[in-house]
Amino acid sequence: MNEKPTHLDLFSGIGGFSLAFEAEGFQTIGFAEIDIYASAVLRKHWPHVPNYGDARTMRGIACDVLTAGVPCQPSSRAGKQAGKSDSRWLWPEAIRLLSESSPSVALFENPVGILDLQSGVIIEEILHSVESNGYEVLPPVEIPTLAVDGEIERARIYFMAVSNNFEIRPLRRTMGRGRRQLQQVSKIGIWEDEDSPLGMGVSSRIPERLDRLASLGNSVDPRVAQIFARAIRQLI
Repeated sequence: MNEKPTHLDLFSGIGGFSLAFEAEGFQTIGFAEIDIYASAVLRKHWPHVPNYGDARTMRGIACDVLTAGVPCQPSSRAGKQAGKSDSRWLWPEAIRLLSESSPSVALFENPVGILDLQSGVIIEEILHSVESNGYEVLPPVEIPTLAVDGEIERARIYFMAVSNNFEIRPLRRTMGRGRRQLQQVSKIGIWEDEDSPLGMGVSSRIPERLDRLASLGNSVDPRVAQIFARAIRQLI
């Protein structure tokens, strides 16, 4: 009998969250990804984990932890920041799947630009929607890749939601150690390995460099995600 806590990875990209959570003892039980190239990466490195494709058409799956790197384009400062009017605005689907899956803990990621939308009204609506589904939301935190010795800033907003059935004080202690903890977190060395789950492509012989770069650009950095995975593991 497998006693590992289970992890559902929504808007999965090339599996940044899954790599981080599996490094901390979780078992990924499902992906939701529609990009052809990213799906090929997932299929190669997690051949036995189903990819349910479009999150808009899938139903929730019972799990211990749900992660969601919700599509960034509607909120990114590099784009038009169209928010809800952008067809790629999938926060309602993320919250629906949170409700249907009933995880003990959920972790969400987005560009820092989401804080700008309607002068902060949008992020407050998102947090309220999560809380309305029976979760306590820890304040969003901004963590750049530089915090784990990355070569670019790559700032991202993360926020966690913990079921009201769980005690979250231990999690607050773990996450409250500041930048020093971020600098000391163990690195996942295969991040830059071309033949790794989060490498530059499906294999080193695949020529689609633009697809590889786009997938990395949209990916969650597993070195940052592992900070949260380690803290969450203390609860579950």
